[in-house]
Amino acid sequence: MLANFYLYEFDRAMMRKEFKLVRYADDFVVMCESLERAKQAHKEGKALLHSVGLCIHELGPDSKTRLGEFTKDGLIFLGIRFEGKEVFPTSKAVGKFKSKVEETLISSSGNSLFKTLQKLTNLINGWGNCYKKMKVGKTYLELDSFIKSKVQLYLTTMGIRLVGKNKRKHMKLLGIPSLSSMIEWGPKPDPSKQRKNLKNEAIVNSTQG
Repeated sequence: MLANFYLYEFDRAMMRKEFKLVRYADDFVVMCESLERAKQAHKEGKALLHSVGLCIHELGPDSKTRLGEFTKDGLIFLGIRFEGKEVFPTSKAVGKFKSKVEETLISSSGNSLFKTLQKLTNLINGWGNCYKKMKVGKTYLELDSFIKSKVQLYLTTMGIRLVGKNKRKHMKLLGIPSLSSMIEWGPKPDPSKQRKNLKNEAIVNSTQG
């Protein structure tokens, strides 16, 4: 809210100069019809931000501020990659999600089993619903597999053994949602095709009293 209040005049000034600006907090992208127009947008934006006491990164291949050709390079903005009509989370966003899953499933955190699984469920629902309308079929299947392996490892450290090979059913019994079931873009992948000779066993057996 403060960013919107502070940068209100910047937004309006860029629009008055007929730049197609999209901004979220302090991140923004300007869409232009030519390289020269893009360079002008950078120059004007830099001057406008300087007038309110802010600065922008210098242009460069390794800089956060860069010039790019959409049809050739695509566009990364707010953890999302745009390539033509296809949109999907960046590898960096996926990596951060995996790190949060691992952080949640630290057995030495002091959290109870119930609280840990509840936090994991909230994390999966939040992340999954954020990207579910994008091209995430393969990504969600891979993440489902990653989550299952991490949950199994966590339960093992807690003295709990899962009996049977149907990990998907294990997750359902534990109340852990499936990312691939949330997908709204294109056909949903069928996890059963990724496995062979599955047995419909899903017994949770604790080695602790």
